[in-house]
Amino acid sequence: MAAVEEESKNSASTDLIASFYGGMSQKCEGFWIDVNFLPAVKVMQKDFQPRPDDIFLASFRKSGTTWSKALLHTIIQCSSNQQRDTNLGVGVDNKNPHSLVPTMETYLFDSTADDHHYDLSIFSKFPSPRLLHTHLPFHLLPPLARSSACKIVYIARNPRDVFVSLWKFLNKLQKDGFAYLNGDLSKETVFDVFCSGFNHGGPFAESVLSYWHESRRDPNKVMFLTYEDLQDDCVGWVKKLGLFLGCSPQLVEENAAIIVEKCSFQSLSTLEVNKTGRVLENKFGLPNHSFFREGKVGEWKKHFTPQMEERIYLAIEQKLNKEGLHFKYNL
Repeated sequence: MAAVEEESKNSASTDLIASFYGGMSQKCEGFWIDVNFLPAVKVMQKDFQPRPDDIFLASFRKSGTTWSKALLHTIIQCSSNQQRDTNLGVGVDNKNPHSLVPTMETYLFDSTADDHHYDLSIFSKFPSPRLLHTHLPFHLLPPLARSSACKIVYIARNPRDVFVSLWKFLNKLQKDGFAYLNGDLSKETVFDVFCSGFNHGGPFAESVLSYWHESRRDPNKVMFLTYEDLQDDCVGWVKKLGLFLGCSPQLVEENAAIIVEKCSFQSLSTLEVNKTGRVLENKFGLPNHSFFREGKVGEWKKHFTPQMEERIYLAIEQKLNKEGLHFKYNL
């Protein structure tokens, strides 16, 4: 890994980085990684051994992660008729999607009492095919995961709605008393940090493009889809996901509409398991209800000024457009 570099563009950005999860972000191979997770990322890169049938779901934060975890879990569970957890019958009806599909770097950090000794065997309890998630850019995935036969699904979302969702999410956690969030979380500060690229896994454009490029180079290994496309035709994309993952075409075809309904925002947000309890009990303890807010496309229009539109275009969107990646901003 590249040497750690400290970087800040103004005091507001530095304050948010310092307060977010109680520590600084550090630059690693061109991307900002929360210092809490960086040792876990290094261990994953060095020692994680993927299975040939592993499935990796990747996303930038607040890009539809909860929804896509639920969808992929249910697609695989329905098609293979195998349980996705050590407890029989456990699915999205009775367990939060983030507990069913662990985000590797946070799960490893939260499960380790000694921050100097990370035990990757915690992932061995998951039955094959394992469904694992990460917020890391493609270049920071474990090397064997990039080169092996395992599949990667990337879910992306337009950056304007990502920002609004992130800003609302952070403030919701702060209001709930989340101990690590004690800094300035005003719209202006969070927007400055987002556009500057200091978020975990950022900069946004470069992180998203790392998977976009790989999906075009090797579409049989990396599938790139957007939150907006899922909103527009979820049944169609569930069928495509099933085929990509090698699931039973007949079972996916027969159950696509049921899967979509089971994993809809309305269905998931009203379940008792997503109203109470927490994910990552040991160190973070994120409330299950914090992952469900509105689940809509185009909320950015309520919050953006013309100046914000200009800045996010110059900082992020024109980079995406230059590479042929164009998001939908309204449906």
